[in-house]
Amino acid sequence: MRLFELGPQTLDSGGYLAHLGIELTLKAFLLHSTGEFPDEHNLERLYELVTGAGVSFPSESFLGMLRQVNSFWELRYPNPAGSPPIGSLDWGAVHHLFGTVRERLPAELNRAIDQIDHTRKGGRILLDRPPQWTTSGWRRMSTLRAIAFILNGALIAVALFLLNEERVDDVQDLLIFALLLAAPSASIITIALAGRTNTPGA
Repeated sequence: MRLFELGPQTLDSGGYLAHLGIELTLKAFLLHSTGEFPDEHNLERLYELVTGAGVSFPSESFLGMLRQVNSFWELRYPNPAGSPPIGSLDWGAVHHLFGTVRERLPAELNRAIDQIDHTRKGGRILLDRPPQWTTSGWRRMSTLRAIAFILNGALIAVALFLLNEERVDDVQDLLIFALLLAAPSASIITIALAGRTNTPGA
């Protein structure tokens, strides 16, 4: 749903993923009922197989929405000849279509879908990025790091110049000078780390 709400830039992704969700749900039914499913992306063809397995759907309204979502498969790749139309209001058809399909799934299959752990996928654990690590937060951190590196570089260059000019007399002077060099960097890093937890959402 979020992809249909975020704006035109995410509508194609939303349409394609909506198609994929309906496709996989129909294939889950076929696998559960017949033990197999075809290498097929056409929702109308999958619909025929599902109805052939004994499931009935509302005829005209359901088929109209199914054909609409079926066209979203073409949104997977840019098409110079033109892509199917899609808009934010199409989410209503997608939501209704998915709900209609799920209502007709066997109870045990619906339970299995409800029990899916969405934090795991393909052996991987999916984690949410903590709120403090937002896009603006990363940009701010990157800017502060860049300032720290530039400042360090400049101060090191000054230190090397002073050493070359023999203006630092002994090791003790050099250590004191090194501590002075580290102070600005430490301040910038402290600011960056503090800002990490206080950055508003991007």
